[in-house]
Amino acid sequence: MKKSFKLGLLFSSMALMLGLTSCKKDRTCVCTYDGSSATVGAYPNSTLADAKKLCDAYETQLKVDYSDASCKVK
Repeated sequence: MKKSFKLGLLFSSMALMLGLTSCKKDRTCVCTYDGSSATVGAYPNSTLADAKKLCDAYETQLKVDYSDASCKVK
């Protein structure tokens, strides 16, 4: 009984994590550099993973000119 409960709990928590990470929403990429912040990208109806890849690409480009650049998906 305990083993099946733990197994069920494991599968349900994995399903919950998968469900939360694949959720499509409108997301934006906000970057801070040179003491200011700006929204540099808008990603309508995208997953967090897809938006993060694009936002990381912006950060890489900004770091060429601004070493302190940092971007986050919101």
